[in-house]
Amino acid sequence: MERLALAAVARPDVKLTALKQEDLSIQITTGSMPLILDHVDLRVRDRAAATTFYDSFLSLLGAVKREGEEFTTWRIPPPGGAIEDAPDNFGIVEDRQHVPGAVRIAFKAPARSSVDAIATIVLSLGVSNVEMDNGIYGDDYYGVFFEDADGNRLEVCVND
Repeated sequence: MERLALAAVARPDVKLTALKQEDLSIQITTGSMPLILDHVDLRVRDRAAATTFYDSFLSLLGAVKREGEEFTTWRIPPPGGAIEDAPDNFGIVEDRQHVPGAVRIAFKAPARSSVDAIATIVLSLGVSNVEMDNGIYGDDYYGVFFEDADGNRLEVCVND
């Protein structure tokens, strides 16, 4: 797929729409949907404070924290696998000039009780703009919306 994408940049006559699922050499799935993103790197103004905040709820979702010199990441190891086998990760990088945008990042919870627990935790941390979804997305969707200290929009949800 990578070669085909590069060929399309070099040769506009190559059509990516001709790619078939069986042409993919690897397909990693979570549930019934193939993963689209490899990772998310979010900018924060204070990495140490943000690490404490994000770890307070990502650890409840099973994510394992790793800290590098300039970033912090969380991954959920696959059942019976090592953290290095996790197909994706969420990370934060310090940028003291960061200005949040309108993008919302949603984290998948395993159950409604996890969403409720995280809502309680973020409220206890003094997070602003905490709201439950109140059924606006249907009966099978349950989530909590909130912002981190930098104004980044977040959500923890479950679809059951």
